[in-house]
Amino acid sequence: PDGKHGFTTNIAAMSVSAIDVATRQVRATFPVGARIEGLAVSPNGREVWVGGNESHQVYVLNAETGAVQHTIPGFGMPYRIGITPDGKTAVVSDPGAEKIHLVDVASHTVRSVIAVEAMAGSDGAVVAASPQGMTISRDGTTAFVTLKAVGRVAVVDLASARIVGMLTVGEGSDGVGYTTRVLTR
Repeated sequence: PDGKHGFTTNIAAMSVSAIDVATRQVRATFPVGARIEGLAVSPNGREVWVGGNESHQVYVLNAETGAVQHTIPGFGMPYRIGITPDGKTAVVSDPGAEKIHLVDVASHTVRSVIAVEAMAGSDGAVVAASPQGMTISRDGTTAFVTLKAVGRVAVVDLASARIVGMLTVGEGSDGVGYTTRVLTR
């Protein structure tokens, strides 16, 4: 929250690096596990959440020491993670299981699982949608999750744990961001 620290997953090294932003130096490297990739930091800066693509679980690390404080099982591939601005809900995209998980941050337990149904891609063939990239609205009410295989973004209402809309984008979409400003050409 103070902008002084950053974190990165190091897939090949199976670790997380803690970075001192002011000095641009790695302050510490924490061993975690094979093929860790997705990462989010709690708004209070105390926890670093990391997705283990091979272990099928989310690791919750102490941001200062790097110690794994909790593991959350039950994922196919916890690919991307985001935490709401109020620090109450983590959203985990799971293309390995075709699901979006909503996790209670305080208890480190999954509170809801949203199944993402197969749907038609641009060629009309019905395929697994592959939920991947994800971002959360500034007010913490909505998550936007890319459905890479079908060229859409699922609009997820976090209170009801439902997909409430779809946006059409290009196939192969992964990363996603949004703005509340109106953009014109």
